[in-house]
Amino acid sequence: MLPLVLLVAIAVQLPVILVVSHLSGHRNVVMAFGALWTAGFVSSFVGPRSVWASPSRVRLYAVLWPFFFWWTVSLLLIVLAPLALVARLALLSTSSQSQSQWLLQGWLVVAIIGAAASLWQRPRIRRHVVYVDGLPESFDGYRVAQISDLHCGPFASGLRVTRWVTAVNALGADLVAVTGDLIASGSSFVPVVAAALGGLRARDGVFASMGNHDYFTDGESLVTALERAGLTVLRNQGVDVVRGDGAIHVAGVDDTWTRRADVDRALSARRDDMPVVLLAHDPDLFPQAVDRGVALT
Repeated sequence: MLPLVLLVAIAVQLPVILVVSHLSGHRNVVMAFGALWTAGFVSSFVGPRSVWASPSRVRLYAVLWPFFFWWTVSLLLIVLAPLALVARLALLSTSSQSQSQWLLQGWLVVAIIGAAASLWQRPRIRRHVVYVDGLPESFDGYRVAQISDLHCGPFASGLRVTRWVTAVNALGADLVAVTGDLIASGSSFVPVVAAALGGLRARDGVFASMGNHDYFTDGESLVTALERAGLTVLRNQGVDVVRGDGAIHVAGVDDTWTRRADVDRALSARRDDMPVVLLAHDPDLFPQAVDRGVALT
């Protein structure tokens, strides 16, 4: 495991180390900086999970944020490498030192801007109208609010999740679907995210499904915390939601990465004439939902 992690760490950082070393003229300093973040990378994946537990503000802003910014720049440089290579070849016949410097600077600047944009993006509300064949008249205009991939942890505090919960509640949805990856890793943020999500409100209830990150801790403890907070966690099971003389079936599939997902079992309690709303964290499950006549996933 350790050799593989080191190999990935070095390979990912190599382009940015070479570029910054060339531009700055301080290769040893840049390599030392890269070695520092490599140590952070290795300790994060090989060391104890407590590295992701509630960090102090100093650790969060002085260590974890710079760590991920550096890695995002490194990954973006790799993605942009083919374009930079094409540009370099195009300039080869008339290339000068200044042109090479300009190309490397541009490559680095684009990666830095992309990294900053990806790390500072804000959640957005998207609205979709879905037409469902056979939907009972009492459900016409029914509103489902979905919130997903909170990754509550060092970068998404309980306060931030609470703000997102407030935004969801402001939509006045009839039902809320919470579709997995609620924590980043470890047990520290299980009570935090459960308390925050316990503030969700909807006329017909709040339903949740599990994601792969939700098993980066004791999944059972997370389920227990969510249910105590008032959420209904659907793990390969479903329930009927009744309104007037009509009903829909709301089902949830468990995690695929840990091989807990079972679409057939999740849909086993539905009636053939009842529209199904399926909560599934992994898009790989969507084709199975289509094959089984699910109205909305």
